[in-house]
Amino acid sequence: RKLHKTQYPHYPLSDSHLAEGHPPSDESIFSDFFHRQIANHGDGDTINVAPVSFKRDARYLQFYGPSYRQVVTFGADNPSYFIQNTGQSGNVFSQHYDDLINQFRDQQYLPMTIDKAITTQVLLSPVAPGQSAQHKL
Repeated sequence: RKLHKTQYPHYPLSDSHLAEGHPPSDESIFSDFFHRQIANHGDGDTINVAPVSFKRDARYLQFYGPSYRQVVTFGADNPSYFIQNTGQSGNVFSQHYDDLINQFRDQQYLPMTIDKAITTQVLLSPVAPGQSAQHKL
């Protein structure tokens, strides 16, 4: 785990050797601010798919892997779970920019909740002026 480090590059602000497939560019003065990485495990043949690079300037760094995991249990009282690899926000100033990285690496999940209000479907159809256009299914 000390050698393998999963990369979460920011395009175009991460250094190009830390962003596999990124066009070569000068070193970015913003890389330390935007780029995230974490010690990880796994390779291309494990459940935690995380193949590593063998390039000289990126040896053992992981650039590819899952970005979202979900466990769905069907039934009214059965819980379902999810996790994504970095955080809920793309804003580097948000506390949610990278708050899920450790949980994702450690295969911890967040519970999914369903609000009963979103289970009502509404059918909209054209009607004459003065009539209601909503019909519950």
